[in-house]
Amino acid sequence: MEAMTKRERMAAAIAGADVDRVPTCFYNHNNAIEGDTAAIAPYLLTWQEKYDWDFVKVALRPSYYAEAWGCEYTFHSDTVPEQVRYTVHQAADFTKLERLDPTIGVFGQHLDVVKELNEALKGQVPFVTTVFNPISVAGRLSGGVVRTESEYKNLLRLIDEDADAVLQGLTVITDVLADYVRAAVRAGADGIFLTTSVWSADVISEEAYAKFGKPFDLAVLNAAKDAGATMNVMHICRENIFLDLMSDLPMDIINYESTSPRNPSISEVITKTNKAVWGGLDHKKTLLDGPAEAIKSEVLDALNQTGGRRFILGNGCTSARAIPEENYMAVKEAAASWRK
Repeated sequence: MEAMTKRERMAAAIAGADVDRVPTCFYNHNNAIEGDTAAIAPYLLTWQEKYDWDFVKVALRPSYYAEAWGCEYTFHSDTVPEQVRYTVHQAADFTKLERLDPTIGVFGQHLDVVKELNEALKGQVPFVTTVFNPISVAGRLSGGVVRTESEYKNLLRLIDEDADAVLQGLTVITDVLADYVRAAVRAGADGIFLTTSVWSADVISEEAYAKFGKPFDLAVLNAAKDAGATMNVMHICRENIFLDLMSDLPMDIINYESTSPRNPSISEVITKTNKAVWGGLDHKKTLLDGPAEAIKSEVLDALNQTGGRRFILGNGCTSARAIPEENYMAVKEAAASWRK
């Protein structure tokens, strides 16, 4: 089979067609640079030049959208931004959210990252830009702190207080995010990486997510698609995910922690949906610690589950920056050696 370009390879993988080799992409966060939007594109371009992934996932600080509505943060080089002020203390505060112009302020700064990457990559490497889904944004506006119970409990308390007020706020948040993703796609992004963050069955019922989560996810994904996106990724984060509920959303790729025993296997997702699957590596242990034989074993298991179709090899969530270069190279070597 003739060698494909990155765009051809990704398009074929999404369509379930034959590929010359299975595409690969890994991503991480660099808190030291994400606080300065001017530093993000150069960092990502260096990352891409080093590993030559088949597309770029644009990692952005997990606070930018909350900043847009007045939350304040202290930035640190070794951890996520520290929230020092939040704006939604009671459900009625959601009714006061303004519909923001996503081309200015902190949203506009992150659109500049998209524009810079588009100019530098010259259409040769696809890229998707990170967007947190509306319910995640609402959670952060309510004072939710990453990896603490407040990440979900604060918003759930406000839903109990006045569900209609929260829905009104979610509508405004969604309208702004929809405008933002349209602008991002028009600025050159091939799609979005829409993340659910904490919102799995571990913290919210399927019925509640169907009301407060999924309709707003749908609106954001549709906005990107309507603007011309061809590579929308739904990052269904954490464990005990809502696969059945979310599988009909208009995304092209599902990214999730496929190696968790509390999540569906890759073969199950491939069977139940018509989406491409991105994952396969345990980024918390195998990718971090190795050795090369363990990495190769996970790579081959993922490829054997999919037959190399509708599959992108990578991490199921953000990887530690401490992962050694030789482990990434072991992934690429194992993938290149696999044959159906």
